Amino acid sequence: MVLKFSPAAEAALEALLANSAKATLLDRLNDLLDVLEENPDDSRVRRRRFVDPPLWCFTVGDADDTYLVLWELDAAGDPVVVHLGSASFS
Repeated sequence: MVLKFSPAAEAALEALLANSAKATLLDRLNDLLDVLEENPDDSRVRRRRFVDPPLWCFTVGDADDTYLVLWELDAAGDPVVVHLGSASFS
């Protein structure tokens, strides 16, 4: 399997990579993205299910922030991260 990213999700990941204050969050995120790439059926990356559009969701966080990852399987069966960003809705 190949883990893919929408342009917006890729930009959000690049912003995290550039922010040294988010090192813990990035480490935790990378661990779960590895799981997603290796086994998208793993319950750690299938915490929530949305029906319309059909997406899976998981969160990852550090002491300061929580990020939401929305993903789907493409026609080839590869996971695609369609959204990566802060889970804060305030």
